[in-house]
Amino acid sequence: MAALLDPTEHDLDALGLELAFEEPAGIAAWVAENVAYEAYVGVLRGAEGTLVARAGNALDQALLLARLLTDAGYDARIALGALGDADALELVMGMFAPRAQPRATADAAGLAESLGVDASAAAALAAEVGAFDLTATRLYREAEAAARQLAAALGPARPEAEVTAELVAEARRYAWVEYRLSPSEPWTALHQLFAGRGAAPAVAAETYLEGEVPAELTHRLRIEMSIERKRGDVFETVAIMTPWERPVADLLGVPIAVGNTALGDVPGTTMDERAAQLAEAAFFAPVLGGGLAPSAQAFDLNGNLVPPSVGANRMAAFFQATAGALEGAMGALGQLGGDEAPTEAFALVAQYLDIVLIAPGGEETTHRRVLFDRRPAEARESGSGDLLEERVVLDGVMSSYVLLVTGGALSAGFVAAEAIALAERHLDILDALAAMSDDGVDQGVALLDAAADLVPTDHLRLIAASDAVHPVLGGLAYRAEPTVVALYGALGLNPGSPAVTGVDIVSNAKRVLAPSGGGVRELREEAALVGAWDTVVERAFLESYGLDASASVPTGDLTVVSAAGAAELARLGVPPRARAAVLAELGRGAAVAFGADPAGPAWAHWRLDAGTGTALGVDARGRGNAATEYEMLVVTIVQTVALSAPGLAVCAARGSSWTCYCDNVVTAVGLAALGFGIAKVFGETAGALWAILDVGVFPGAGILWTPPVCSGLARLAAEGPDAPSAGWCAAA
Repeated sequence: MAALLDPTEHDLDALGLELAFEEPAGIAAWVAENVAYEAYVGVLRGAEGTLVARAGNALDQALLLARLLTDAGYDARIALGALGDADALELVMGMFAPRAQPRATADAAGLAESLGVDASAAAALAAEVGAFDLTATRLYREAEAAARQLAAALGPARPEAEVTAELVAEARRYAWVEYRLSPSEPWTALHQLFAGRGAAPAVAAETYLEGEVPAELTHRLRIEMSIERKRGDVFETVAIMTPWERPVADLLGVPIAVGNTALGDVPGTTMDERAAQLAEAAFFAPVLGGGLAPSAQAFDLNGNLVPPSVGANRMAAFFQATAGALEGAMGALGQLGGDEAPTEAFALVAQYLDIVLIAPGGEETTHRRVLFDRRPAEARESGSGDLLEERVVLDGVMSSYVLLVTGGALSAGFVAAEAIALAERHLDILDALAAMSDDGVDQGVALLDAAADLVPTDHLRLIAASDAVHPVLGGLAYRAEPTVVALYGALGLNPGSPAVTGVDIVSNAKRVLAPSGGGVRELREEAALVGAWDTVVERAFLESYGLDASASVPTGDLTVVSAAGAAELARLGVPPRARAAVLAELGRGAAVAFGADPAGPAWAHWRLDAGTGTALGVDARGRGNAATEYEMLVVTIVQTVALSAPGLAVCAARGSSWTCYCDNVVTAVGLAALGFGIAKVFGETAGALWAILDVGVFPGAGILWTPPVCSGLARLAAEGPDAPSAGWCAAA
């Protein structure tokens, strides 16, 4: 499949090499012809993200052009200035011009040859792709029905004059590139956004960028972790790591793994032994990116904080027991003279993961995820110190999130290349498993130990599938702020507690626009459809792994609440367990909509972005509402994110052989790579649809593709009993 890809469409190094001998004007012409303009503020995509999306604002396009000129041996700097309104409006209206499409790098016959299938099968697929109608699918009809309700709840779109003025103001923030071959030569300006439009704009440079882009011009992502603890009658929230912050443009395709680990050794050759060790761990600590989080503080179930080196020490359990006894005595002393039972004087109450998006200029939007919370919603509202049982902590402390962030669209070539790289990682794991002896090996332990360093990027195909609805909207849809998607998992350490794996679309705002006379209008119902589509695709993504994903969204008559109605949540019937999440949405400036049965066990609401019109189905905890629970027979996540990889999690949950891993994970990754390879023949939309791997969305998956890995292993087993891992290969 890799042979079908053109690396110059998504790899800056490859493109720089191809254009290395072009003149500067020719390089600028390539950018002008292949990269569209989209209005937004600041650096959102960077050079690589602009290439992958084939679109960007003036500053992101300037970063791409400057990088290509530098690769060609020129000095380059970026000039910043302000366009006049007429030139800015010209850029805005140019967004709706037809866009250049990536060239095909294969045909149906070539695809058939590369896959080793009959040409008639490829021809059948071509016919199916050509006749495919997204709007006739089950998922689209479901999203469309929800969108009609949401559009009514959102109310009318903003006046066209207001929308146009906002876009023009963004377009006035202009950037271009100046180059020279040597310091002795003068700088020459290149205005790639106005190439082929006549004269360059009359604009004066106000400042220049010759190095790193200042933080105040960039979109950034910050990760924070904290715990809430009880000290006597006082509840306090304390940070357990130094905030981690990066520009969004630097994070394209980079998975960010964050969660908790148990400190100290977790011995045991079976999963039952490891489960017992984890449940008895004295201290836990936050992890980020495969290691301890910056300045991490270890914590125990009493809310004590110590350096990780102390928490991992063999004396940690003794320290914890001694501190617990002292704290218990203090709690009992506090009750002397009364009839009430002793209360916990010291306790770990809750843990928070904060995902903070920082816009250029510094405005922050915080999305909080609660990993566990012992304090009931009613107690928080009343101010009482009541706590739930400690088992709440044990069911949430072993949680992991893997975040992916993007500021633009993801091209078929980029996702294909990433999927192929991930497939190669999975094949390496299978090789390691095949080399192990079957004698006395717990298959679950072997599976997760072999995958200990695997960080999933499966959500790339989820992001791309989100964009698959764009061609049927009748307008231009694009991201003007970051999209953040998470795969998460939680391992219940209490006996009989389920584990959870799920999808959480943290942020999904998009603009959906259309030209109107000499200005621009917002497409309100189409924007609502974008969010409703994200919600149903979220569920379909989990189902593609064979998981029974539960997801509920409000239907029927919707009650809409904005920030002005925050005090009315109880009267409107929002259950206490959901009020914190709803208040957080309202505090971010969003509105919420919910149905007529607020007391239902699967209560959920719609998050409504009044600015863009985008919506998203959200559960009572404030996260994406596509999740599944299962009994976890295989237990180890000490410094891994296994539960955030849906296919790996389901195999571990079933205590299945490695064949399950082969079928469930490698097949899904291989299909993603195949689908985006197919996009190089049949178009980007076809590849994006294939990415969901849902029979109801794109039934052509069975025409060409039979999972080769397990069948290949079966052939290996047929070579004889001395073949590596012949026993489990035969089971395949």
